[in-house]
Amino acid sequence: RGDEHRKAFGVWAALGTSGMAIGVVLGGILTAGPGWRWIFFINVPVGIVVAVMLAVLVRPSTSRSRSDSIDVAGGLLVTSGTALTIYSLTTAGDRGWTSPTTLGLLALAAALYVAFGLVEQRVAQPLIAMPVLARRVVHGGAGVILVATGLLVSSFFLGSFYLQHVGGWSAVRTGVAFLPVAVATFAGAGVAGHLLGHLGARVTATVAFIIAAVGAGVIALGIGEAQLIVGMSVSAFGIGGAFVSAMTSAIGSAGAGETGAVSGAVNTFHELGGALGVAALSSVAASSLGAVPTDGGFVDAFRAGCVVAFVAAGLCAAYLPAVKPDPDAPRMMH
Repeated sequence: RGDEHRKAFGVWAALGTSGMAIGVVLGGILTAGPGWRWIFFINVPVGIVVAVMLAVLVRPSTSRSRSDSIDVAGGLLVTSGTALTIYSLTTAGDRGWTSPTTLGLLALAAALYVAFGLVEQRVAQPLIAMPVLARRVVHGGAGVILVATGLLVSSFFLGSFYLQHVGGWSAVRTGVAFLPVAVATFAGAGVAGHLLGHLGARVTATVAFIIAAVGAGVIALGIGEAQLIVGMSVSAFGIGGAFVSAMTSAIGSAGAGETGAVSGAVNTFHELGGALGVAALSSVAASSLGAVPTDGGFVDAFRAGCVVAFVAAGLCAAYLPAVKPDPDAPRMMH
């Protein structure tokens, strides 16, 4: 029901805001204390607590009939393809973008995705119905998520590297410094959520990417600690708007029984975007990521991010549907 959806997404957005703000600080504390490996270890007890809470608090669904089947083959293919793509992108900087290993892994991932598409056209209960993914509002929204996530995650990666290795900041101070960036992301999402019903997804996403480009451009003009935080916050404000535009319009277009498939497709592009953004822009900044870091590579990387955001704005203006969600519909973002 609509009121239950609004409550659920309201809780989701609140937890997301808190999680992002807490995460950047907690990550710094763990890195400065027991070591960076604990940012992974901490997920184990959290996962156990969540699993127990799900078992205790969430009642089993009775809506699935016995005739429904699970698309195991499709799930294995798309998961393997996505994992292989992310792995090949994150290791491309070390191996080289044109190395046989990188190209071979990407080719294998592409083959797995092709096989996934063929399987989805033949099974009775596909994981993702291809006609749904073919809708412009769905794959357009997925593309927006891909670029927006790539810009945000790569800016966090490059920004934290710059502050610690060039500015000499501690991990804790860096985490605290990123709080305005986290807040700006969700502030941008909130503003875009209000404007989306009036301007539509096309205009909102276009303006959002222009703001993101301006933020990256501020940093590219001459990087410095304060300038970095201000530029990243401006850029994050725009990226937050792009997130909510894409998620709300794509998932809002889903028909009965399609919400899970659309959400899964969009969030897959979210994961790919983070890996692709870090791999691509860290390659641009490679000259500044060595033993003796300099400013030049960072400036080039944020300049490249500025260009990508402007290009994304142009593509949104030309291609993204001018859909307007129901005024009472919940506004969603990852």
